[in-house]
Amino acid sequence: MTTPASEHVLKKNTLNNLCPLSLQWEYSPVYHPPPYLKYIDVKNYTTSIPTTADPVHTEIQSLQEVLAWPSPQTNYTFATSTSAVNSFFKVLNKGKLHVGDTLRIAIHAMDHNNDSKRYGGDYFRFKIYSSKLKAGAFGSVRDLENGQYAGNVTLFWAGDVQIDVKLIHSSETVELLRRLRDSAPDKVYFYGYFEQSGAASERTVCNMFKPADGNMETCEYPDRATGEVWFCVKPKILSCESLRYHSMGSIKTVTTNKDSPFLRSGLGLCKPGLPVVTPSGYYINDKWVSLVCKARDFSLPANMSACLSGKTVYMYGDSTMRQWWEYFTSAIPADNAERLKKTFLFKCIATLPFFSELSCHFFSSPCLCEGMQIIDVHSPKQMGPLLATGMGGKTFLSYRCHGFPLRSQKGSFAAMHYIANELDGIPGGKDTVVAFTLWAHFTSYPVIFYVKRIRNIRASIVRLLARSPETLVIIKTANTSYKSIIGSDWLAKQLDQVMRQMMAGLQVVIVDVWDMTAAHRFPDQIHPPALIIMNEISLVLSYLCPK
Repeated sequence: MTTPASEHVLKKNTLNNLCPLSLQWEYSPVYHPPPYLKYIDVKNYTTSIPTTADPVHTEIQSLQEVLAWPSPQTNYTFATSTSAVNSFFKVLNKGKLHVGDTLRIAIHAMDHNNDSKRYGGDYFRFKIYSSKLKAGAFGSVRDLENGQYAGNVTLFWAGDVQIDVKLIHSSETVELLRRLRDSAPDKVYFYGYFEQSGAASERTVCNMFKPADGNMETCEYPDRATGEVWFCVKPKILSCESLRYHSMGSIKTVTTNKDSPFLRSGLGLCKPGLPVVTPSGYYINDKWVSLVCKARDFSLPANMSACLSGKTVYMYGDSTMRQWWEYFTSAIPADNAERLKKTFLFKCIATLPFFSELSCHFFSSPCLCEGMQIIDVHSPKQMGPLLATGMGGKTFLSYRCHGFPLRSQKGSFAAMHYIANELDGIPGGKDTVVAFTLWAHFTSYPVIFYVKRIRNIRASIVRLLARSPETLVIIKTANTSYKSIIGSDWLAKQLDQVMRQMMAGLQVVIVDVWDMTAAHRFPDQIHPPALIIMNEISLVLSYLCPK
């Protein structure tokens, strides 16, 4: 039976550093004093780490081949270290494959400058799997020590397979981990709790070796059967025999600012100030996978509702920003609790300009639930303000256009407010969100007009964050859209690059909608389909509720 390996999918999000383990601990009672105690006088202080005369050291020497790992070149920077985003792999034996055959791949390591690596030492992992069959197999990776790696895996089942390659650590990170492991063994420490009836309790630091500080007196707790020894700093008052409890202590900071880029544990929580990478993400099963931060899934209205509860959200911009307001007000039901548990399904509403058959065909049924309560202030829809409240009045949402210029129907002149002035009137706070976009109505003008407007908005953001640093400011980028003389993608891209550069360095969130619209299988539309808006909202709420 043939096994066509037809879905060789490189999952970019898996090519990130391994996420850190979380530590959970509690007090562990000791029901009797340790049987073997020895008081260590600092005058006779010696290291407890095995010496060359120790049998353990002899065995370690015999294991050097097992522990061997190629080292990187001596002169390297983070820019010349291996990049998960730029690295790639190729399938070497394409075509019909059979059960029992070996699938072979070649992994090419690239650095952050997109240059080929010339030495090995990267830690790659490789597997194949089938979600449909719930099957998976682990492959081997051989380091050729020239920046290339050979991967092999046996094909154990018939059917399609997907290939998953992870860069766990770059060679430069491995070198750093090795150095920190051997030079700072006390980076993780523990606590010993000393108690004695009628006396105050004491807590001291404990570890597998004596403290490096020779001025500290030490208690030693050897195990006669195994030869293992546990050490604790001697308490000031109580005796070594009064040790009763043990717990995790903490982790010391032993890295420098220079080390930090190498130790980023994959994607962190979504927060303001994160740089936007290129690409900023990709789609899988119509869900956006961010390469900037750990985005959460807010497709369930209940999750959206919980995140927005107690929040005030101000939205400014054009009709592409109004899509956010309309999504919120349509997707979150105010009264139907059962509906909160289901993924929101848009119904096609002809009066909403961003809906079309293409926008709606993805959804299998209409949403018949009641949305958030819209407050009708009889304002023009294109200009605003549009207001809504929900969740018992705990949440307030508003939308207003960005002011002139606005290609709109006839509306009130007084309704045209500039974003900078609006921001100056917002007190801000930890429950306040400000989101805006500015691009579509400026593409027909020389860039200098756009720069002036962004300068004013930037200054107002600086003032807002100065008086209320906890305010969350979100900037929605341009999205792919028209190909016309007044609204070409090229014109929009120019403005988008200007905005990103001018907002760089501020503690704001830049939601890269350009990548989100360009990457999707749907054709370009000035008003992206509801499915894309849902992904945009999930990413936005990931910054508002990162945990």
